[in-house]
Order: sequence, then C-alpha cells, then structure tokens
Amino acid sequence: MVEHINTISRLPNELCPAFMEWCVRGGHEIKIKKDRVVVRKGLKTGEIFAKRGAIQPSYLMNDYLVERFKLFSLQWLKQGKSFVNDLDNSMMCKFAEVHRQHNLAKVA
Repeated sequence: MVEHINTISRLPNELCPAFMEWCVRGGHEIKIKKDRVVVRKGLKTGEIFAKRGAIQPSYLMNDYLVERFKLFSLQWLKQGKSFVNDLDNSMMCKFAEVHRQHNLAKVA
C-alpha cells in the first residue's frame, strides 16, 4: 500500500524557532529582510515570506525550504518531541541573550 503524503508549503508559526535553529545548525546563514527571511547555504537560497512584526499562523516557503522542511519533519518523526523542544529551547536562549545585550546597549 502506497500512501500519499501532502507536501507542506507553509511553515507553521509554532515551529519557526525550531526550524530556524535546525537550519543554523545545518550551516545556513539567516538574514531578516523587510518582507521575508532569507536562508542561505552556499549557492542555495531559501525564503520564508513574512512581514516584519506581523505574526501569522503559517508562512509561505519557497521550494528549497519546502525540501528542507521535509528533512526536518523526518528527523522529528524519528527522534520524537524532544527533537523540536531542544531546538526550540536553544533558539529561545539565543533570542533572550540578544534581547539582553540590546537592553544593555540602551543603558550604556
């Protein structure tokens, strides 16, 4: 029996931190632009379309990131919920540190 699995072309908001951390650990460089997040590794470029400051339930990804998200999802299925939780916690710690440094710079 062959099952058809639908391709997910939109990144769910609740998986954004974990997926971004997974990309960074995989050697990707992330840059935030006005209307998108650019994820680059070598000559390959991925884009997540999101306006800065606008929270949405999910975000459209280009084909490169759709393929990366498939790999991310397979690892999640193999390793379980702790896989996403660990990535999420790591990204949140980085965010908290950047926020702390930003606040210190305001005081200085």
